[in-house]
Amino acid sequence: MERLHEHVSNLYHADRLTLEVASSFACIPPAAAKLEDNYFAQGLYAEIETQYARISLDPDGEGRPPAIDRLIAEGQGQRVIRGCWASISEASWGYWYWVDERRRGFRHASNWAASAKQQEAEHRRDIARIPELKAGLLAKLDVARGLFEKAGATDGQCARLATIRADVEAEERQRPEGKPDPRTMDITVFWEVISTPDEAHEIDQIETVINRLARFKPTAIKAFDGILHEQNRRAFRSDLWALAYLLQGGCSDDAFEAFRSWLILQGRTMFESVLEDPDNFDVSQFGGNIDGYIALQDIPLSAYQMRTGKPMRRKSLSPLTLNGTLLEEEEFANALPRVAAAIRE
Repeated sequence: MERLHEHVSNLYHADRLTLEVASSFACIPPAAAKLEDNYFAQGLYAEIETQYARISLDPDGEGRPPAIDRLIAEGQGQRVIRGCWASISEASWGYWYWVDERRRGFRHASNWAASAKQQEAEHRRDIARIPELKAGLLAKLDVARGLFEKAGATDGQCARLATIRADVEAEERQRPEGKPDPRTMDITVFWEVISTPDEAHEIDQIETVINRLARFKPTAIKAFDGILHEQNRRAFRSDLWALAYLLQGGCSDDAFEAFRSWLILQGRTMFESVLEDPDNFDVSQFGGNIDGYIALQDIPLSAYQMRTGKPMRRKSLSPLTLNGTLLEEEEFANALPRVAAAIRE
């Protein structure tokens, strides 16, 4: 379906569609519906799941397409459940982030343009939204429970959903059970913690790594934070900024931080490969919107909170300095000719 939208957009911008914009794109819904019918007829359920990777859990049902009920009716309930988990993870992360921020308290960021007083006022406004976020998340979890029942969720899946709801209600995540992992945090263990399934959504990846890291001792979690900073430092290079710019059609400071976070979460093999030769990057491996990956930087804080029940005081880390020859935007394509050519194709 996304390819259908892209194809129509390309035709329009190539002046091969002569209608008004609104009329040009009016052909998409009926064409998409026909395409979806063909997918169902051929049993191409994986393609349908890709289109509905996140399922709307709004209580009024707005934004939840008929395809969801069709998937359930055709015995594909687990695909629907995966889409529910993705939406739950996304909504949960925003809620837990502010709950954890409330525990940590206000911290003045000296690198922000706003004054300390303005930052503190904004922090108070954000914290005041927690009850609203909580109510919205609980409502989504109740909708998910209904979909789980229709989709034939396992007892384990239903129990996990109930645990999440109880944690949200209590405004405190359960601490990991059992003794902490005794291993010392080194680079090998760091990448083991980072490793997540290829098909996981970004918010799922973030939650998976948080839960995995929270099983370690507090000293290991702090060591993880230091190793994460070091990987960020290694990737803070002008040629990688050029790569991020070409892939995204632009790249701000925050977008580059999100890109580095995304790259780290792809695992050690891809990370080291890109650092070795950015121009050898396979552009088909980049999915597009990566804003959510910037949450990687706060994973140690959340994991420490889960393990100890207390906020983590971060060690003073050296500021990142851009490595490599500073490039102008118009030089990016020449610096990475293979990537630029692949994007143009």
